[in-house]
Amino acid sequence: MKKIIQGIFGKSSSTDRRASPEDILFHSLFFLAGRLVVADGTVSEEEIASVEKFAVDALHLSANRQKQALGWFKEGQKDESLSIKSLAAQIVAAYPNNHALYDVVLDILLQISVADNEYCEDEQVIVEEVARTLGIPQEEWEHFRFHYTDTWQGDENSAYYNLIGCSPKSSGEEVKMKFARFMSRYGPQAIHELPEELEYYSANRYQRLEQAFKIVLADKNLSI
Repeated sequence: MKKIIQGIFGKSSSTDRRASPEDILFHSLFFLAGRLVVADGTVSEEEIASVEKFAVDALHLSANRQKQALGWFKEGQKDESLSIKSLAAQIVAAYPNNHALYDVVLDILLQISVADNEYCEDEQVIVEEVARTLGIPQEEWEHFRFHYTDTWQGDENSAYYNLIGCSPKSSGEEVKMKFARFMSRYGPQAIHELPEELEYYSANRYQRLEQAFKIVLADKNLSI
């Protein structure tokens, strides 16, 4: 925790100073983003642009938070003193048992990792470590990954199945169970329990997932 606080407030700051949960979240998230973009040995313009787009457009961060976030992003590209596990663990400590938040964090990191249309082994190692530390089951985060990294062929609805954690071969009951779980974990109430600065992004993500479920349910002639 001492290194995290120093990373937020500066090394000269007293460790008695309290970092807010939001400070810890965005410090860890953008530090991880910095580590991701240098994982393949180069930092592409696409990756940098993707992080800036999240900070400005997708996350709707305030001007002050944007400045902080992009500063942490640059630090993360150079500073390896904080392990991937410790950065992810600080998010868990700041927001215990907030699974909707953990999924949003992983979603953001995956989009950043594939911004250059590649997903290298070193990036995968980082994402896997974050997912394990956040307690996201492998089956779930791999569906996230497949949605962003795989080129689907054949059934045009396959990407929607994968986004919700199913496949075209999944039974109707499995799809219904996934839908019920989705509503309990990612519905409007869950969004309001997230940090205010993530509510806009989370609402958009909820709509994207909801649309995927509608397409899958229609494909299987199911009603909820």
